[in-house]
Amino acid sequence: LRTETAALAAAALTALLPIPEDAGGLWEIHEALNLRLQPGFGSERVGIWRVAIGLIREHPIFGVGPGNFAKAAAGWMTERGFLLEQNFDTPHSILLELAVNSGVPALALFLALMASLIRLCWRRRDARLALCLLCWLAQGLFTFSVCVISPMAWAVCGMIASGPGTNEPRRRL
Repeated sequence: LRTETAALAAAALTALLPIPEDAGGLWEIHEALNLRLQPGFGSERVGIWRVAIGLIREHPIFGVGPGNFAKAAAGWMTERGFLLEQNFDTPHSILLELAVNSGVPALALFLALMASLIRLCWRRRDARLALCLLCWLAQGLFTFSVCVISPMAWAVCGMIASGPGTNEPRRRL
């Protein structure tokens, strides 16, 4: 309980105290806690997330198609005069990437799969695999699918889906 209290106190102080703009990331957190997000925050992640959400609103069912984010985002930004200093080929969020590329129904199916796998872990009382999956999903909120991490996460999904291990040898057909 002390850790939670300290975290809440730190967040409250960060939100309430006057923090100068030259404080960098701390100032960005201060502004975010005061609901004054700017497109440049988080190495322009906030900006590219706005673009992704705009594209999802325009193409909610099928998305813009796999591999088409960069072109669609550039067009969306040009039409609206929205400027980011970097070029993005992904929205830097696994969930937004799935929705913008394949549509909201695909995102819903993905989330249903993840929820069912976590539920299986809960029923089996296997917190280790559930935590692995939850950590991957949390990390995925802020970045794209990383070639070292995502295959491991999909392997964990397979481990969860395969069921509890058994010591019995397999029978040959």
